[in-house]
Amino acid sequence: GYGNDNIAFDPQHPDRIGLGNMDIGLYVSENLGDWFMRRSIPQTWRASSKVPMDPVTRCEVLPGQVTWAAMDVVDFHPSGNGTLVSTVGFLQSQKLVFSDNAGVSWKLVDENCDSYLRVAFHPFEPSTVYAGRRISRDGGKSYRLLDFPPELAGKNLQVMDYCRAQPDVVYAASGWPGT
Repeated sequence: GYGNDNIAFDPQHPDRIGLGNMDIGLYVSENLGDWFMRRSIPQTWRASSKVPMDPVTRCEVLPGQVTWAAMDVVDFHPSGNGTLVSTVGFLQSQKLVFSDNAGVSWKLVDENCDSYLRVAFHPFEPSTVYAGRRISRDGGKSYRLLDFPPELAGKNLQVMDYCRAQPDVVYAASGWPGT
């Protein structure tokens, strides 16, 4: 597939590696990368024809389905219990997904679509997951918009990462206008 965008390591299972691909989805190795197995979304989730796009959100209007199998970003739960969070879809039409069995099966957990540059479990409070402009307080099973300060409203900010030494320090940025 085109574009391996993200790699995630299971902190409790050093042989388990997830590789997010912007074309064909997620691949997981259970043997330190000797070979990878496809762990993408079910084929039935993929729309088979051109889908109308919402002119305001630029999101393809398609409840329960996606138009592309891309899973650019992925993260493993810090406990090593096989839970994964990821996104699925193309560019600004990505939706958030959840797996509790290392990607063997997936659940679509948020119908809102966006462009997600990072999805990550908090390393010490794994019930918290940051995903772009959204936050989960239930380990990636549901999301709500983040409350950014009013002076940053309209900047289209996204969480980029945590400070590993102090994971409550969160770094956010916008692609345009470069905030």
